[in-house]
Amino acid sequence: MSDESKREPNFPELPMADVLVPMVQSAALIAAGQLGLFEALAEKPLVLSALAASLKCDLRGVRDLAQCLATCGYLVREGDTYSNAPHAQRWFTSKGQIDYAPGLRWSGLSWQLLSGLAESVRRGGPETMLWSLMEEKPEWGPTFSRYMEAFARHLGPDLVANVAVASGATRLLDLGGSHGLHSIAFCRAHPELSAVLIDHASALTETGATIANAGLQGRITLRPGDLRDADWGSDYDVVLLLSVAHNQTAADNADLMTRISRALRPGGLLVIHEYLADAPISPYGAAFQLALLSETGTQQWTSLDFAGWLDHAGFAPPRRVPLMPADKGTLMLAKRRPVD
Repeated sequence: MSDESKREPNFPELPMADVLVPMVQSAALIAAGQLGLFEALAEKPLVLSALAASLKCDLRGVRDLAQCLATCGYLVREGDTYSNAPHAQRWFTSKGQIDYAPGLRWSGLSWQLLSGLAESVRRGGPETMLWSLMEEKPEWGPTFSRYMEAFARHLGPDLVANVAVASGATRLLDLGGSHGLHSIAFCRAHPELSAVLIDHASALTETGATIANAGLQGRITLRPGDLRDADWGSDYDVVLLLSVAHNQTAADNADLMTRISRALRPGGLLVIHEYLADAPISPYGAAFQLALLSETGTQQWTSLDFAGWLDHAGFAPPRRVPLMPADKGTLMLAKRRPVD
């Protein structure tokens, strides 16, 4: 059999189609999020002229954008009328299950980082870390926080359902909790809990208002700071470390687990949420890994990495809880071993 016959059968005849089509489709999704196109169609289908008027956009521009979105399955076209496909209605509008439109808007910003991916590959990381860029570009922080808020609304029910808070627990530490929704969810589910939330100041711009709207300003305290050197306090019953470890180096994570162990009471619970790099890696995992290279220069870690850090820090072996669908990641629940 020739080498030619061994090639994958699904490559397009035009070699650049593999680049142009997914690139422009991704750009179209981002533009739809930036313009509010899916939200404009959330109530009812619209003819192109009405859709363009609603978006305050050029008619031809909206026609071409809607046509592209229809070809990749996000819109449904009937003559000159467009409506949201079920997937778009479910995930990118206020009428659906979770509104991930903020994630589309964040992707428009992170696209700027991906444009320098070749240089990130050469260097082994970005020229400027994402967190430093957020300080230089104050509009990035709220956009990122709204995206994380959407994911938190998606993840929140899984957390509360899978994390058993011990009777008598009163203190929770939320490390990198930005939006505050996880602290809010646990405080609502467990009225005896109070929480301390620590994150970069740029990620907390709207958190105070969110907590106040939930009526929990007396039970959730915000402490702006870098997790690596901020003062956390001590004697916590539960610590949340959710989607944080992939933004840290191995040395930072080892130190983080040790500091968490010291902050927890003996028998206290550490709740980790992560995307694990265990083989075989999924297409989502591989894409996420490459995005991390361009944004933070860090990486996903394996379950063995976490087991080693936790054991060294004085934790019992963690219990893993894979979430469904798999793209939601994995929970790891580890208790601090009693003091001898």
